[in-house]
Amino acid sequence: MRNRELPTSWKDWTFWEGYLLDPEGNRYSPDMVRTSLFTQELAHELTGSPLQVYSMKAQLQKRLKLLAAEPEVVIRWNGQEITVKLPKAG
Repeated sequence: MRNRELPTSWKDWTFWEGYLLDPEGNRYSPDMVRTSLFTQELAHELTGSPLQVYSMKAQLQKRLKLLAAEPEVVIRWNGQEITVKLPKAG
């Protein structure tokens, strides 16, 4: 492996007896680091990224448009298809 420089934000971080040490001397066990990463991923999933929000908005608009149209059921059997119009609710 070639010797590469670490990014500036990691320059003063080191390892000591199985712990990750930050520049201030705080120790982090592998479980603490793992927990932090999992928590960050969970928070991201719960809040949603902007792309997820836009996608969900588009899906909701699509579904609302379908609800505004006349409801129908399409039945396909043995190569035959019939469309049954349903009464609108409300």
